[in-house]
Amino acid sequence: MQSTLVKALVYPLFFLLATVFFLIQGFPIEMIGERIKQQAETRMGMKLSYATLETSFPNGIKASSVRLMKPSEEEGDPGFSLLLDRAEASISLLGLLFGDRDLSIDLELLSGRITGDISLDEEQPSINLKLTALDLGKLPIWQDLLGLPLAGKLGGVIDLALNKDVKKTQGKIQLNLEQASLGEGKIKGFNSPSIALGKPQLELLLDKGKAEIKTFKISSDDAEADMEGYFLLQKQLSKMTAKTKVHFKLSDAKFQEFLSKIPPELQSMATTQVNRAKGKDGSFHYSLIGRLDHPQFRSIKQ
Repeated sequence: MQSTLVKALVYPLFFLLATVFFLIQGFPIEMIGERIKQQAETRMGMKLSYATLETSFPNGIKASSVRLMKPSEEEGDPGFSLLLDRAEASISLLGLLFGDRDLSIDLELLSGRITGDISLDEEQPSINLKLTALDLGKLPIWQDLLGLPLAGKLGGVIDLALNKDVKKTQGKIQLNLEQASLGEGKIKGFNSPSIALGKPQLELLLDKGKAEIKTFKISSDDAEADMEGYFLLQKQLSKMTAKTKVHFKLSDAKFQEFLSKIPPELQSMATTQVNRAKGKDGSFHYSLIGRLDHPQFRSIKQ
């Protein structure tokens, strides 16, 4: 009886797995690759290339040296390029039988890793991702966006219920940085020294077309900072609109270092300008408004 039961269960299961294996191994993988490239360009406006693409038993694909490139859209825009050392994606064969289209991903990039699940449901797509030790110093966008290079190891969670109408997207984004720092550069035309940021924390709550700042905290020997307000959601991240206020305080030593980088003949003018935003507690207060690709800082009179 037991032998008959084993045969009844094991043989069909073995046959099913063998069939799936040969179907996947025999599937035209290059056709899948071309489809993925087409989707990247149509939905994200980015060009995708890879060194290798192959099937991954029993139900996935894996690629190496995957590069995403976003061409420049405006004159002076350097564009964007991101290299993934390795990318794997798999889909549940059992889930497909019941209409589920959940994709599991495992990406290695920026010397770190992104893992999680993506639902491809047409009515209610979603993403649930975990970020681990992504090296932000390897992204080339900070100089243009902030005026200063940004370094740090990024971790956190992204849990979003997406919608074709971006204003109906809901969920939360929780991010944290380790070994964070701003390098030397220019802020509002003035030279700035490097600034240690400690372990910044950010939590955004997405709902009703906004990404509201629930937590933003920076605390280190060099600086203390927090932020309040929200971002208006847009399909393209760079076109999101900020409506926020930033409050920060530099240590006395760091503030003096900042002043020392200003030519002596301009120090009086610079001190007058920054003091417009200085509160009684020694903190500086600014509004940060406008699109993220062209943000505007304005001092808040105290």
